[in-house]
Amino acid sequence: MTSRRDSPLRIAMLAPPWIPVPAPAYGGIEEVVRLLCDGLTGHGHHVTLFAPPGSDSRAEVVHVLEEANLKVPEYDLLDEKSWPTL
Repeated sequence: MTSRRDSPLRIAMLAPPWIPVPAPAYGGIEEVVRLLCDGLTGHGHHVTLFAPPGSDSRAEVVHVLEEANLKVPEYDLLDEKSWPTL
């Protein structure tokens, strides 16, 4: 008999719905989500990632919006010139 511990888990991951996974211009939480999904699927678990369109993962991706919204009021994530300087 196989113990529950040896069988793959069914895991749902929820990413912020505005920026694709992985994010096109920076790391952030989207990169952490990507790494978690890749690692969990690599260990044989069944992972479903709920994320915006344009997301790419080893997990099954379910889109939560019709299109990704890459514009944040302060800056455009795809335009490095609009990023804040430190």
